[in-house]
Amino acid sequence: MSIICADGLVHSFVDELDEQYIRTVRDEGGHHRSVPLDAVEQVEDAVCLNLTQDELRALL
Repeated sequence: MSIICADGLVHSFVDELDEQYIRTVRDEGGHHRSVPLDAVEQVEDAVCLNLTQDELRALL
């Protein structure tokens, strides 16, 4: 499932969930990123965040 930032850019894809974070699929360096659940605006066909790509990158 896609993870879409508030500015409409696709950040990554969901790998797994835990109680507080969405873990993304591994990046080119082989690392997961953890997106806090409080950054999620809604979930439908994709996970839509309330952060822009730049805001999310600064958080991660």
